[in-house]
Amino acid sequence: MALVDIVDYTKAYSARGYIEVQYADGTTEYIYTDYNEADNSRSIQQVAQNLIATDAAAYEAMTTTQKAIIDGYAAGNAQ
Repeated sequence: MALVDIVDYTKAYSARGYIEVQYADGTTEYIYTDYNEADNSRSIQQVAQNLIATDAAAYEAMTTTQKAIIDGYAAGNAQ
């Protein structure tokens, strides 16, 4: 799944992981991860800010162009 044409980088989005299990008898079961809004919702701005704050090595390994993109998201005004 991809999010495209986002104009508000401060809006939080939520996701929940799951797997589909197909059994030999032909039945299917879906198993979902735990979910609560506080733990599973983030904005693009929050993710970018978190990257800068907690993974300096990954951030510093980026190109100048990549950093500019992340910085724009962190500021909430990426182009």
